[in-house]
Amino acid sequence: MLVNEQSVTAAPAARAAAALRTRLDDALRQTIAALAGHTAHLPEGTLHHLDQLLAQLAAQRVQIAIYGEVKAGKSTLLNALAGAALSPVAFDPLTSVPVRVTYGNITRWHTGRGPLSSLAELEELLRTGTEGIREVVAETPMDLLELGGQVDLIDTPGVGSETRFDNITAQALRSLDAVVVVVRYPALFTQVTRQLVEQLATDMAKLFVVWNLDGACADLTPSERSQHAEALCSKLDAAPEIFPVDARAATRAQQADDIVALRATGLPEFAVALTRFLTSRAREITVVREAAKRAAHHLDAAQDTLRQRHAALTSVIAAAQRRLDAIDSTAAAAAEAARARLNDFDTATAHAVQQHKAAAATRAADLRKQLRAARRRWVKTTDLAGLEAAVTSATDAYADGVANACSTTLEALRTAAVEFGSAVDAKPRPRQVPSGGALSSEDRQQRAVTGHLQRLRRALWASWYLPGVTTLERTATDEDVASQATWLSECVTTAASAARALLQTRLDGIARHTDSEKETVIAETNLVANETELKQLREHLPILATQRAAVVEAAKAARELIG
Repeated sequence: MLVNEQSVTAAPAARAAAALRTRLDDALRQTIAALAGHTAHLPEGTLHHLDQLLAQLAAQRVQIAIYGEVKAGKSTLLNALAGAALSPVAFDPLTSVPVRVTYGNITRWHTGRGPLSSLAELEELLRTGTEGIREVVAETPMDLLELGGQVDLIDTPGVGSETRFDNITAQALRSLDAVVVVVRYPALFTQVTRQLVEQLATDMAKLFVVWNLDGACADLTPSERSQHAEALCSKLDAAPEIFPVDARAATRAQQADDIVALRATGLPEFAVALTRFLTSRAREITVVREAAKRAAHHLDAAQDTLRQRHAALTSVIAAAQRRLDAIDSTAAAAAEAARARLNDFDTATAHAVQQHKAAAATRAADLRKQLRAARRRWVKTTDLAGLEAAVTSATDAYADGVANACSTTLEALRTAAVEFGSAVDAKPRPRQVPSGGALSSEDRQQRAVTGHLQRLRRALWASWYLPGVTTLERTATDEDVASQATWLSECVTTAASAARALLQTRLDGIARHTDSEKETVIAETNLVANETELKQLREHLPILATQRAAVVEAAKAARELIG
């Protein structure tokens, strides 16, 4: 599409270009800020290319590619425009990496391997291999390169030379403001040429076609050349500017300082057209449009890559979380099992305590029953010796029963503790025989067998006559039962304390093991960094989408202004 300079006046074009440049600059800066933390997962050179676009917007740098099939005369035309041999011409292999010509105070070349002082050195380097060289930069003090802001002329590898060279050329075309297609006679009339020109006319804001007037068309008259050019234009939907140029003759005329001969080559007319484009106000809008196009391309690639990264991180984090959840579930089950064992221990302990208390109450009741029976026999017989023997027998039997019961209860507690995995650090209860003191004093015993109504008095006042038996029945037995309860409580407390300490140790061990397993998973899956990156992606992808839309809108607005 040609720039209609009459439809875009200088002042409106300048204002429109400034507004669009500001919008694009802001969108690029926000995009770069959003992408800065994701460099490792972006297509190679994304941020570098976006930074370059910012710099080009600021400097209004224009990039124009010289494009065409192998041996079309691209390098010859570039050298003729520069008035110096800057790009290799007709050697094998031909130009295999882009040669970018930019302004410099002196003529010199740069590659990723270091500076070069002559074209011969560059040719030798390209012959030996171009691995690791992305482009050759040639600096030269050429007036055209300072017009309308800094200008780069890019000599691209020939189309159709090799697939890898075609890829290099395709990459170079993505960063262009204009293209100069160089064609030879009779390729001027081929379908390949028409398709190439039509595609570029659609994609590029500005397209020039240079017909290389080499030896194949030396016999054509000026009229025939004009007719051929018009015939080509008539077959194209988009009519580019076509300039017949004899680049070799132009080079010879420059070397001979023959201005008349130089004008006859057609090179000055083409140079004027380039100058007009570079100094036009419409060109400023073209710079914005092409920068926006290039930015949109890089943003599309970045979006695709980061969306894939977002999906991958989401999957990796979900898998890691499932592993962590499984660890937590296993830990919860282990903790629940440990608490269940403590519940079993508590149940066994409570059962032992209940049995002991019930048995203690029964033994105490039996002792009281035997004491009452012995006292009734004494009421009948006043046999104090028999009473003492009966009381002694009853209390001894009671003490033996209590001792056995305490031993059994302690053993039950220890068994429950062993099953739980702990121990009961409690001492057995010593055998204790309850005593109420002397059964009866001598004077009371004497009174019990003298006077009237002796038996009735013994029956009515038995507690007075036998205070030791009464104390044993009513006080000593209760005290012994209480003593058993105190001892049992101390045993249970000791056992429960040890069991709960062991439970806490087990729970702490489960927690430590769980934490260790989770830390291993977190380290193996790089979970913390992945979650941080995913959070950033969730924040930055919407920003990228918004700024990509802004970039596309800027390109559309610029295209509408160009007409």
